[in-house]
Amino acid sequence: MTSTLNGCGACGSDFTSLELFDRHRVGTHAYTYVEGLRFDPPREDGRRCLSLEEMAAKGWEQDARSRWVDPARSGRASERFAEAA
Repeated sequence: MTSTLNGCGACGSDFTSLELFDRHRVGTHAYTYVEGLRFDPPREDGRRCLSLEEMAAKGWEQDARSRWVDPARSGRASERFAEAA
């Protein structure tokens, strides 16, 4: 079994970086998505995780360990490491 790197306790997804973990959480911090739906009138801008479909639509992919990675950002990081070497 693979241990999580940046695992989300809410949705169970795992991410290759803390930055990507943070980017998968969206919405207003004051209340959760479910709490917002209980408002009158309901609000859908509460804090929540992106769905698998939303992450894939952003171009994010899962690696061999099922961790989400943003290929666009990981490519830039590789370039920076090569420049520093």
